[in-house]
Amino acid sequence: MKYFNHLFYLLIFLAFSCTDIEEIEKLSPSEFVIDGLKTEFLDKHVSATNSCNGHVVTAYLLKNKIETVIHFSLLKNGQLSKIEFTELDLGKDKIISKYFFTPDYVPKSTFNVTDFVYNENSKELSFSYEGTLFQNNDNKITKTLKGIIKTSSNTNSNCSIHVCKILFSSIEFNFNSISYNKVKRTYFNDTMEMHNHNYFSNDGYKLEILSEKDLWNLSIGEYVFEPTSTTKVSLTKYKGPLVVAQGGAWYDKSEWLEYETRGKITIVKKTKEQLFYKNIVGKIDMEIIHDNKVIYTIKDMEFNAGSFE
Repeated sequence: MKYFNHLFYLLIFLAFSCTDIEEIEKLSPSEFVIDGLKTEFLDKHVSATNSCNGHVVTAYLLKNKIETVIHFSLLKNGQLSKIEFTELDLGKDKIISKYFFTPDYVPKSTFNVTDFVYNENSKELSFSYEGTLFQNNDNKITKTLKGIIKTSSNTNSNCSIHVCKILFSSIEFNFNSISYNKVKRTYFNDTMEMHNHNYFSNDGYKLEILSEKDLWNLSIGEYVFEPTSTTKVSLTKYKGPLVVAQGGAWYDKSEWLEYETRGKITIVKKTKEQLFYKNIVGKIDMEIIHDNKVIYTIKDMEFNAGSFE
């Protein structure tokens, strides 16, 4: 009986030991190389969420009283939107924080996301990444990242309202909007009020839909425009220095190259959605002109925009 008791407790111990071994926090299948050094994150500390705007992957690490958090923000199609890197030194009397970001206006110029795959059924997400981030209060200080993300999305938001965006890809021209705003402005000595819809891409382009009327009040149909038209689409590209101000960068018109454009805007559909939100779906066909030469021809570029009402 004595040996039986010892055997019983030994089996219990082994059972719990096996459980503990299996539950030991596994290293993430993702790979992280920070400033040339491989860094190991635990599997449970790498997570992803899928929302109406796209995908966000978060990686968290606490080691030697240094807390590291990386946020990868991607568009629905896997294109780069923004990367944020936070480093907190918790070992001092006063917490020392460092923040690194992709550049304003041109995040794609220093950071690449490739091999993006997202499975709608299994929610598995993977991509490769490599690039340079810049410290927000001193752009001369950088952080390099390289690796592979392999994880599963734990949230799938119900998109009841359309996201105002442009995701366009062709052999000639790509435009993946990472931010959007709309504003009313007055022109021609305050005699004309214009409705402006601004889309900023991840590689430095700003596309602006200008209209004398709210797009919601335009009839379904086509609206032809020339470079001198008031209702039209304009396109500019950022040519200024790399800056990390996180939306605080002053919009200096001299740092943007303005193209001439001609073509047509087509209002395709107008819908009323939740919370009285009004969404306009349209298409843009246009030629982009520089130095009197057509450098790009765009066909069927779809956009979503919100009403001012």
